Order: sequence, then C-alpha cells, then structure tokens
Amino acid sequence: MNKGLLAVAVLLGATVGAARADYVIILASIGEVKDPLKAAGQGGQTGAAGAPGQAGAAGAGGMGGAVGVGIVPSGMAGGPTLPPPGPGAAGLAGAGGAGGLLGVGGAAGAMGAMGVLGAPGMAGGLGATGGHAATKGPRVMAVVDVRWVQNYPGKPVLTRVEHKWGESLLWGFDVEFQVGKMRNGTALPSIAERFKDEKNKLHKPGRGKPSAQQLYDFAERALTRGLIRDFEEAMKELAATDKGHPAVESFNTVKNALANKINRTTAGQQWLEKKNFHGYRMAVGDYHVLLHRGREDSPLVASRLRHLRDHFVAFYYWHALKGKVLPLPADKLVCVMTTSDAQVFFKQNDIFDGVPIVADSFFSPRHNLVVFASQPLDAPYKDHLRATGFLWDAGIGRDECLRRGYRPERNVHQFQSWNAQTHALVLKVLEDDVEMASVAHCCIPQILIGAGVLPRHVALPDWLQSGLGSFMQTPPNSLWRNFGGLHWAHLLAFQDLRNTDAFKNNDDKLLRSIVTNEFFRDKKTPSKEAQASAWALTYFLAQRKLKNLEAYYAQLRRLPRDLEMEGDVLLDTFARAMGCYDTANNRRDDAKLAQLAEDFVRYFKDEVTLDNDARPMLEEIHKLQGELAKELADANTPKPATGGWGGFPGLPGGPGGFPMPMGGLPMPMGAPGGAPLPIPGGSTLPPPR
Repeated sequence: MNKGLLAVAVLLGATVGAARADYVIILASIGEVKDPLKAAGQGGQTGAAGAPGQAGAAGAGGMGGAVGVGIVPSGMAGGPTLPPPGPGAAGLAGAGGAGGLLGVGGAAGAMGAMGVLGAPGMAGGLGATGGHAATKGPRVMAVVDVRWVQNYPGKPVLTRVEHKWGESLLWGFDVEFQVGKMRNGTALPSIAERFKDEKNKLHKPGRGKPSAQQLYDFAERALTRGLIRDFEEAMKELAATDKGHPAVESFNTVKNALANKINRTTAGQQWLEKKNFHGYRMAVGDYHVLLHRGREDSPLVASRLRHLRDHFVAFYYWHALKGKVLPLPADKLVCVMTTSDAQVFFKQNDIFDGVPIVADSFFSPRHNLVVFASQPLDAPYKDHLRATGFLWDAGIGRDECLRRGYRPERNVHQFQSWNAQTHALVLKVLEDDVEMASVAHCCIPQILIGAGVLPRHVALPDWLQSGLGSFMQTPPNSLWRNFGGLHWAHLLAFQDLRNTDAFKNNDDKLLRSIVTNEFFRDKKTPSKEAQASAWALTYFLAQRKLKNLEAYYAQLRRLPRDLEMEGDVLLDTFARAMGCYDTANNRRDDAKLAQLAEDFVRYFKDEVTLDNDARPMLEEIHKLQGELAKELADANTPKPATGGWGGFPGLPGGPGGFPMPMGGLPMPMGAPGGAPLPIPGGSTLPPPR
C-alpha cells in the first residue's frame, strides 16, 4: 500500500455509526480489478476429488485446485451477516496433470509467442503463451466530497459514504482509500461545512453586524470556491449594509441582466443545418445551446448545460465584484457534444482548425464553437472502465448502484455489489472531473468572443486562450469548484517551474517565455508547464492589473484579421497594453517589462498561498498525481520479456519458458485451508440511514 495511504479504520478508529470525514481519496488499479467471487471461490465448500488430467493437447496442462475460503456469506438482514472465519474448508483437489494421452507437452496454446523483439509477451501460464512480464499496473485516483462516513467495527475495509449522487459502500477488497486530514490530524471538513461555520461566526450573537468589508470578503471567497448561492446571499446583505459599495450596483445590474437570459438561438439553428452535424438535435439552456445525438432527456446533456450555466453566471459575477459589467452575447453560445466514438471527436477537431485539445474538449475561436467529447478520452479511464466490465456485464447498473437505498438484484452476490459500488463511484468521479474541466476550459474565451470583448478573427495568443480557460477551471481531484480563485494544481506546478534552473533567478525570461508562447510549441497537447504558466500570468493580471488586461483585449481587437502572432509581435502587443512601451520612440521599454516580470513573480512568492487548512491534503494529492503519472509512463515504456511458464521457447525477443514434460506437469492437490477474504466476520451491518 502507498505510504501516504492508510486504511479508513486506522484514521477513524473503531468508530460506530456516522463520523465526519468529508473527503475520501480512493486509489484503484487501472487494469487489474479483481473479481471477488473468483477470489472467494464462492464460499469454502469441501473440494471435490481431482479429475484425471485431460489429454495433453496444446496448452492443456492440468490446473491446480482452487483454494477454498474460510467464510460462507449468508443472506442480508439490514446488511450482510458474516460468520467468523473458520479454519477454511479444504480446497478443490488439483486436477492431475499426469496421464496425458497425447504427451505433447504444455506448449503455448497457439505458437506460444513470447515477447517478439524484446517486447513483453502475453501473460503466461501452464501451457499459455510464453514471456510474461509481471508488473504492478498504474492506478487512478478519485477524490470524493462525502457528507458522512459510517465505519463498521471489526470490518475495517467496509465503509458507507454519502455523496452528491447518493451513497455507496466502499470495500477495500482491491482499492486503497483514506480520509483527507488537516495538519492537526483531524478530518478536513467539506467546503460547504467550512463556509457554514464561517457564516455563523460572522453573525455570532454579541459581535454586532458584520462590516461591509467582511461581507465583501466572504462573498468573494464563496464565489471563487463555487458556492454561488452563498455569494448571492452575501451580496444581498452587503447591499443592505452599504448601498454605495462599488460592487453592489454592478452586481444588481448583472443579476438583472442574467435573469433575462438570452433568447436568440440563431447560431445554433445555423449549425444544425450544416452537414457536420447532420442527425444532431439541439438542447436549449439559459445562455447556451448544446448540439448532441443523445436522448432528449439525456443526463449527460442536462449535466453539461448545468455546468455551462454555472460557469457563465460565475464569470459575470466575478467581474461584478470588481465593479465591471460585461455585456451579454446577443445569441445563445453554441456547444457540441459528439458521440461516444472518440474518432468522431478527433475528426471534428481536424475540421475546426486542429486547435489544442484540453480536458477532452476544444474551442475554435474562428467559429466561436465549443466541442466536447461525451466521455473521457484518456487511456487510464478507458482501461479502468474495461477492467470493471465484468461487474456491469453481471447486470449491475453503474448509476443505479450509486443511488441512496440501492439493493442489488437477487442474482447479484453481495461481494459483487460492494465491489461495483466502489468502482462505480471511482468512474463517476473521473467523469465528473473531466466534464467540469472541459466546460470551464472552453466557455470563458467563448463568452468574451460572443460578447465582443475579444476578436473572433484574430489568432488569440495560445497563453491567453489557455489562461482564460483555466481561470475558471476546477482541477482534477479538487476539493471544491473553482470560479476565478486559485487553481491550486497550476499554482503548485508553477512554483515547480519557477524553481527550475532555467527560471530560478530570471523573472524576465520567464515572463517573455509565457507571452511569446514558448511553452506552447506543441500546440496539440499543451504541457503541464505551459498550462500552469499561462494560468499564473492570467490570474496575476486579473487580480492586480485588470484594466491592463482589458487594454490587452483592445490591442488584440485592433490587429489585422488572421494575423499570425509570434515573437516580437506578441511581446510588443503585450507591452503596449501593460504600459511597458515607449510611444515617443515607438519601441518596447524593456526595463519596464523587466519590472513587471519582477512584480509578477513576487506576487506569487509573497501574496498567493494555498488554503491553510486544506494545504496538507492538496500537497498530498499533488504528490500522488505525480506518482500516478510516473506509474503510467513506466507502464507504457517497453520492457524486455522475463520468460514464461511452460511452452516451447518463444519467438525471438527473449528467453523461452522451460519445456513441459510429456503428458503435462502434475499439479499438487488443493491446499487444506482456504484463505479468508478481508472481511472479519461475526457482526451485522446496520441498514443505511
């Protein structure tokens, strides 16, 4: 088990009933998900006598007896009742490998091809393909915001959690999970609970009414952490406390404009008529239309429109806090969700200028069009979905088993049910992370172009488009939504970049590298450093130089149509907007630009810090993300085959397995004692709340 991960029981002790946990980190193998029924042998019944070995046809050596299990699961009474582990009944006797009629030997089932040219061979077994390279597969991580955790005494690997989709039993049979903690060792409360406590402190009896500044600060913290309703309530209270506050008038103006929504769908109708989207239908939201090929009541469609609306509203509210009233687009903004076929998504990307793909989505400024993949495209997600397929093939619905009060069908074993609930939650969190990130990364540039703030026919600098996208983006594995606040993952990555030898003592070089798109040379798949540095500069400008950022938008609007921007053109345009340009001599003022670079870096050194309570958990997640990325990279690095069991020597590329004796290799009898599953028996699980 990873050193940073402890069993939930260790963190919560022998807690009875519900405990406050609020965040749970789950790590699951991408491609090696165990079938609990096979591991259990479906109960430790007495093993039957081994049958004589089959004829030694290719690859048919006798198999060993299955190991018995020391527990026998019984029916459910508000939860499964498990008797204490016994000595374990005898395992199935091994099927004898001797006496093969056609002593051909346990050769590979079909040519036993082990690692050709040094690549790992297929998984070998007795009579299976030679050349097995056994490695621990890479893992995926899911961070879940839970409302309560119920731990069962004596059952340290079974925990019930409530989450936004319903509730689940987490089973530590083949995953690792832990409760997120603060520095003092206590569980980190959810962001909603923390803001509830903060609000109560603001209005604590005897302390008097909160000041206008306190209300403004509370509203800003609520908005940037995704709590739109708390933000609106705080702004109403601010208006009652100080009607003349600069943010109050802009908030009221923006709120009224948003309430009127956007009525025109002309652009959406025009896109529907194009052959690219033949067969698509249009779902209409408050400020967007979404073209798709799903059902009219598709949960995926409803979820995308909801995320689009939240980000749209939050972006306008963020500017209202700064005393700015952005114009609304005249027409509903157009988004497309492709089919589940990934090739359709990549084909659309080729059609729409081959713009960068981030978070399984892309935005084409020329067409002011956002395109989403309907499912995560990354290999770890797809591999984990494939690895858990045996659970969904057993008739368990992924969404159904997440709902509160779920009870499996009669033909579904309780072990399968627990395992399915655990992995369904992992997959759901991965999907939700990508969905929120994809919406945020594309919707902000689209809003600014739709509202006429940014030009549609000028090639936007890559750093600006990426920075605007991540400005409202919620990082994967985040503890709360991000609406214009700190993108903690980019912050930590930017700190790492800042401390590299290339930029440690060269702020000017760092700023110039960002502005001239040096980090975006691979435009198709921007690196972590490219995205983090673009976010950092955008965040700095938005927080400290918003007027200069708006001047930069204006400079871009003045540029010739379809001008390819690079090098000095990018730097000069940026310098003019930032007041780092000598207009009298018509040249860039490099001294002022260097001072701006120094201010930029100092801002992140002196003023920007992570949430103190959440910092230990965020740093742990960041560390784990690095470990998982390394695991994935190692898994994709070809390794020499290590030799296989049985079979003739493999084809060229590695040492072959040892040859089987004639008739196959005799197998030992089954072991007398079964291995108990990791569920100490003897108590009844209480029914869900």
